[in-house]
This record gives sequence, structure tokens and C-alpha cells, in this order.
Amino acid sequence: MAELLYIDQKLCPLFPEGGRPDFWLDGCPGTIISQEADGRELIRIEADGQTFFLKRSGRESLWRHLRMLSFCCRPVSGALREVRILRLLRRAGFAAMEPVAWGQEKTGFLQVRGFLLTRRVRGCEVTELFEHHNEPGKSALMERVGRLVGQLHSQGFFHPVRLKDLISADGQLVLIDRETSKPWRSLFLKRHCLASIARSYRRTVRDGHPLDGRVMSAYLKGYRSAVSGRWPVDQTTLEKAVLEAVRKEMGACKCPADLKR
Repeated sequence: MAELLYIDQKLCPLFPEGGRPDFWLDGCPGTIISQEADGRELIRIEADGQTFFLKRSGRESLWRHLRMLSFCCRPVSGALREVRILRLLRRAGFAAMEPVAWGQEKTGFLQVRGFLLTRRVRGCEVTELFEHHNEPGKSALMERVGRLVGQLHSQGFFHPVRLKDLISADGQLVLIDRETSKPWRSLFLKRHCLASIARSYRRTVRDGHPLDGRVMSAYLKGYRSAVSGRWPVDQTTLEKAVLEAVRKEMGACKCPADLKR
């Protein structure tokens, strides 16, 4: 039996069986895009000319739920943790993908499984823009990304932002696929800022999108303009601090030479 089930009433005609938890948790209402070893799935659904994405969380380790308890939060599935951070972001004025249905059910002691249905964000993937731009275009794009990250940090959102986490739509950058390990805001601290930037850098490079010194300088220019009210730091000092944070995150031997310029 579902512990929680929600669906936007406007979508009920599109999904007549949407009031049944097993439809979302066990059925296959669309095309499977990916399946992970831990049971996580991503399914693309086409309905009445609209596109949706269904995420299903799989087997989660116990430590994630214990961690939630340590922060005085009730343990919930990864799907519901993502709902929480998306709703926080949208209420704070950020463009983020829209959750339209979600739910979860208990499977054992401190064990739950859940789902999240989101509406497709129509636009261009920032990874594609980055790969097809020339150098000046890449720098201009990264300055926009840096400004967005600075705005997020200023409001206490320190979850990493990779290029693949962004869609460019109607002149703004829209956040998708939010990290769920800490689905809440945090205090604005310089160490939180630097750790978030370093993690974002490492994950972006791991995804196959190298960021050299020129584009990182542009990124930090945009970032600095957005956090100036909270952290009035000059460009040189910020670049040195970020380089040190990246070295710690990746290991000095793995830090790209062109980032050290």
C-alpha cells in the first residue's frame, strides 16, 4: 500500500490508472531509457502530445535513511527527496523541472521505494550548446552558468550543478535532475561554496566536458557577480581558492594543467 500518492488532477484524463500506485511503481507506461543495477529506472512517456519522464528509485542503502534521521528528517525515497528540492527551488524563484506526480510505499523497516513524474523541459541541452560553441561562445555560456550557481549559493542551495543538469529554454537556464542527498537549504559559508564548485567541476569533467582555465575564469566571473552581496571577493582570490578546492576534490596529480594557468 502506498504511503503517499499525488497526481496533478489535470493529468488524470491522460493517466486513467494513475490513481493506482502499482501503475507507477511496477508498470511500464512508456519507453525505458535507462536501468541501473540498484533498480533505478528512467522511463519516457508520451501522452496526448506531451512528454513526461518517470523516475523510479531502486534499492537505497540504509545509511541514506539514517542520515535523514540525523538531520531530524523523516526518511523518504530518493524520488520524494527530489520532489522536495524541486519544490524548494521553484518557490525560491528558480526555473526547475516541474514535478506533476509522485509517491512511495514502504517495503520494510526504513525501506521505501518511490516514483517521480516530471514534465519535459522543452529547450536545448546546455551540454550540446557547450560542445558546438566556439571559444568566445563557450565563455559566454559558462558565465551564465556561473551566475546561476552564484544565485543558488546565495540562497543556500549548494547541490552540484553539472552542464548536463541544465536546459536552455526561453532565455533562461532550467535545472533538472537535482541531487537528493541533502534536500534542504544550508547556511551560506565560503567552504560550502568552494566545495560545491569543486564537486560540480569534477562531475562535469567526468561527464566528458573538459573545462579549461579560460571557461572557468568566465564561469567564476559570473559566479562572483551573483554572490557579491554575500561574499565580496576579487577575481584573482576566487580563482586561487577554487583551484585549491579542485585540487583537494580531484587530487593534485589529476588537476588539469590548463586549469592552473
